Amino acid sequence: MLTEANAIEIKKDEITDSAINYLQKKYPNFKFNRGILHRDLHMLIDIFIGELKLKGGVYSYDVKEDDSYFQINRYKKSFIILRKITKEILDVISYVSNYMKKIIKNNNINFDEITGLIITNVQSGLERNEHINFIEDYFDKGYIKTKIPQNLMPKFWDIVNNTKWIDSKLSTYKKIPHWYHENKKHYVDPTGTNRPDYERKVNSEIFTNAPNSIISLAYDLINDKQFDALRIYRPPNVQTKYVYLWNGAENSPNHMDSIDGTDVLIFCYLTEEKEWKKEWGGYINMMKEVNNEILHDTTILPESGTMVIVNNASPIFKHGVRNLANRNVNRYTFAFNYIWSF
Repeated sequence: MLTEANAIEIKKDEITDSAINYLQKKYPNFKFNRGILHRDLHMLIDIFIGELKLKGGVYSYDVKEDDSYFQINRYKKSFIILRKITKEILDVISYVSNYMKKIIKNNNINFDEITGLIITNVQSGLERNEHINFIEDYFDKGYIKTKIPQNLMPKFWDIVNNTKWIDSKLSTYKKIPHWYHENKKHYVDPTGTNRPDYERKVNSEIFTNAPNSIISLAYDLINDKQFDALRIYRPPNVQTKYVYLWNGAENSPNHMDSIDGTDVLIFCYLTEEKEWKKEWGGYINMMKEVNNEILHDTTILPESGTMVIVNNASPIFKHGVRNLANRNVNRYTFAFNYIWSF
């Protein structure tokens, strides 16, 4: 006897090919790899088959420690194209559901409910994967390259546009804010022995002189939902220790900014350029070094809106900067240092 699950299994390729053709025709600008989507849709159909076999068992057991739980989570982690819940993906999932509904014609099976559960679970699986990737990158590679939260971009540009910029005479920066004083009253010994003490004093004064707008922005940034994953593994309280803003970039060897034990360092880049060319300089190198062996080395261009989150608590993670070779472009850098505490 042909069961409902078998009827779907037999037509799996037919359903998948029809869904992909539908997607291509309705959304000609939607780019995807046909082979990968074919694989994703096969797994999607397998979930429906599991529902048919278990009569609603896969999702009803989703919160329990049994085979169904691990099976459905395997699908969530394995999806590639279906991980991103866009209007096109929602549409193709519904298309597959409706196609199977026509094959089965069983009013006792609520395909719409199963479809909704699949979408919800895929989305939650994506959020878990993003959480895992964030934590693995932060503690293993030592940095995360991401984007400045979109809702905060206007605040960043307001600060840039409303800042009184002055020529930077004591460094290779193009310009610095008027409150970013390069104070001559603090002496640096040529041997560098008092460099940490010098930097603490200067950076403390910079923080004191910084306008409330940038202090407020530092607070909003670290409290953005992007940092929820990190918050789980850090002490409950976070304090802004230093803030910086400059235009340009100075040549800097690989180092870590650890003069005061700050835990996390965040770089945010803004430019007026649509595309940043490497020959312009101003890029940052992120590296992981253990016993003088470089285990990871990446170059990140300061594309506008780029945010780099640095694990500043471990001495094996370092960063270096190439000076700005093209002085005709602007490279605005915001840098925020934070300390987590109990």
